[in-house]
Amino acid sequence: MIPDKKTVLPADTRRVLSLTAGDIAAKKGMAGCLVLQYAYRDGMLETAEGTDKVGFGSAVRYLYATEEHILGPAPSGEGYAVYDFTQQTVSELEGNPHAFVQFRKQGAESALYTVTDSALYRQSGSVWEKIAPVGGDALAVCHERFFLGKGNILSYSEPLAPETWTSGRTGNLELSWEGGDIIALIPFRDALYVFREREIVKVTAPAWDADFSALRLDFEGNILKGSVCSCGNYIAFCTPEGVWAVDADRAELVLPKPDGAFYLASNGSASCDGKYYAPFMTLQRGNCLLVYDRGAKSYHWVAASAACIAGNASGVYFKSGGANYKLTKQGLPCYSRLGGEIVFQMRIAQQGKVRLYGGRLYGSGDFRISCRSGKEEAEIGGVGSSSFRLPHTVTGDLFEVEIASSKISRLYGLRLDYREGRI
Repeated sequence: MIPDKKTVLPADTRRVLSLTAGDIAAKKGMAGCLVLQYAYRDGMLETAEGTDKVGFGSAVRYLYATEEHILGPAPSGEGYAVYDFTQQTVSELEGNPHAFVQFRKQGAESALYTVTDSALYRQSGSVWEKIAPVGGDALAVCHERFFLGKGNILSYSEPLAPETWTSGRTGNLELSWEGGDIIALIPFRDALYVFREREIVKVTAPAWDADFSALRLDFEGNILKGSVCSCGNYIAFCTPEGVWAVDADRAELVLPKPDGAFYLASNGSASCDGKYYAPFMTLQRGNCLLVYDRGAKSYHWVAASAACIAGNASGVYFKSGGANYKLTKQGLPCYSRLGGEIVFQMRIAQQGKVRLYGGRLYGSGDFRISCRSGKEEAEIGGVGSSSFRLPHTVTGDLFEVEIASSKISRLYGLRLDYREGRI
């Protein structure tokens, strides 16, 4: 009797893939990664900014920040109502404001100023008083002088006299047309940095000397309007290539097009605690807030769609979906298109097809983990520092793994268990 022929298959081999929080933050060995609502610090990923709804100024069209105020103008009758989120007050302004600054003369209280297309205003109680018939698109105070930018012209007032623009100690600096229009004026390290559409100029402007000097920084690119923001010891801005930082006389590309996302031009930007906040369109999750920490050389995403944003030491405010929100230091978002979840996403490339069947989460908090490859998907819930086994294996050579938490949580690492050999 001749026995039946049998095909002998090699036994499968069990393997593990271990990732630390640092590996995930650095996207080590991954085809793509998006970290939402988590920030990497001290060797772990922990829930970062949350959001609180602000029941004030829902009609504002844009947000601006000074050292002590968050301000938002909204159309009102024939003029504009200016909502002060810090003081919870509303004041009336004739025109559409383009920028706000705070200025304090010696022996006087700090006052708020704004500029429209045709005039400079100072706040006086519940109204804004016109103090000079000079307009502009950008406004700043540097060495006790007021500066206005409009087109390629930089104008400056008499020192300590924002109402005076026609004396012998006032004047205009005409910049070459090649750099485009002035879009932002930033006082920084004893100089005024003039950001134009295609150029950055450092202007040294002593208070008692009208002999100014100008230095064009070594930079080539298209600066996106609304993205320029002072962040303490650097100035951040965006071009289509990514996030840049200016430090003294140098502009550097510090975050090239993060996760393939692009800045939503004119939606503004903000700074708080030395971090840079800006609205971006991500490929994986749509509109999100980028949080860039230059000191830590890291960034993460907040699952919030911001139509406009502004911030100072008191916090970061943004507008979304007809309501205003303030970012909190830590916690869950009350506004999130992800249903209040904290999510990060990664792709892990494998050599040949394997079967993913379980793993272990290292951390604290409640989690949900899902694994996908092509049309196959498996999902299971669990808690930090515990093993999990998927309800069924997922087979493929490129996996997408999503870990979500609906509570404040910390993640130190992740282990994925899989088999290779017999598929």
